[in-house]
Amino acid sequence: MNIKIDEMENSIIKWANGPKEGIERMENSKEDKIEREKFILGCVLINILNDDSNAFGIFFSSKFTPSCKVGLLARLGWEVELKELPEDIKERIKKTVEDAEKIDWSDKDQYEVLVNDWKTNVKEFTRKEVDENSDYRDSMEYYQMVNAELTNEGNSEMQESSISDYLK
Repeated sequence: MNIKIDEMENSIIKWANGPKEGIERMENSKEDKIEREKFILGCVLINILNDDSNAFGIFFSSKFTPSCKVGLLARLGWEVELKELPEDIKERIKKTVEDAEKIDWSDKDQYEVLVNDWKTNVKEFTRKEVDENSDYRDSMEYYQMVNAELTNEGNSEMQESSISDYLK
């Protein structure tokens, strides 16, 4: 399998920017009852818990870790810019960004320390916060529901009442 590094970086940048597309769909929607802050908070929490780990790749490969770094920094940089993300989570992400910028991504030991620190200090902390905060869980559920409807809106005729009923 021959994957060029620039193709890999393009793919990971597309992945890193994926959540932005969901937010853009929401902002461009004709639906005016969407709770923007709740939607964005749900989006970012879901991505921290379920998707950000993909930036590290499936396994360590010094050939691909530079691309992983680009993707991770793009995604985390976007997350810390969101005013909807709680400060305590944001500060932990900022620490990961600092660490990610400092390490030698071709060194497996440094890479593994970064991955483990991210899991403990960001992902597990966020999981605990979500478990303890019903508003966070509600925002995640809200995001999933509304985003699914917005995605369907772009693909086919949406039942007029479905999203409006949920947003009441």
